Amino acid sequence: MYDIREEVLLEMARLERECVQRIAAKLAARNEGQASQTLRKTTMNDSRRKAIRDALSKIEEAKNALEEAKSELETLKDEEQEYYDNMPESFQGGDKGSTAEAAVSNLEDAINSLDEAVGNVEEAVTKAEEAVEG
Repeated sequence: MYDIREEVLLEMARLERECVQRIAAKLAARNEGQASQTLRKTTMNDSRRKAIRDALSKIEEAKNALEEAKSELETLKDEEQEYYDNMPESFQGGDKGSTAEAAVSNLEDAINSLDEAVGNVEEAVTKAEEAVEG
């Protein structure tokens, strides 16, 4: 005998399996998508970290160049001061002496500015390193 209830129950079981399979497929796709997003985020973070390290390398080169320039200016300032000190007193009070004094003063200002710049660069390095470390 044909029982409609059995057919309905079988159809309901089939639909339930299909529904469970669709849900499982969606969950798997979502998990896979989240995993790939996590991978992308990690990869992007890694690439940003590498870019920061590359920038830090350039900053270190710039810092070395500033320190080298500062050293050269200190040498030139000392030479200019020695030139002034070895002038006869009559020249020290004249145009040559004033020019030498102004040069020494300006070189001292430039050296102080380079000291500040090196300090700022060192602070930038510290902040960038903190960004890499998280």
